[in-house]
Amino acid sequence: MSAEQQPDEDQQDFIERWYGNLFGKEALEDRNPFGMKRLGADEAPEMFPATTDRMAAPVEGDDVDAALVRPLMAGTRLEAAPLR
Repeated sequence: MSAEQQPDEDQQDFIERWYGNLFGKEALEDRNPFGMKRLGADEAPEMFPATTDRMAAPVEGDDVDAALVRPLMAGTRLEAAPLR
């Protein structure tokens, strides 16, 4: 994170303050701390809150049961994947 993106110390949550105190402020700015990539909504959509403002479109080959649950798959890796 750049200095503009880094929240002020009073805006940081408990974990950010603890991590910054333990490993230093540079560790908070590192996008790959200890060689581990941080996850975002694009890389792991299942790790973020479900979307309630859109529904997934039907996928060719969906049977009746898959068509019933397909709209709930919006924002997940199963949005366009065939369901068994």
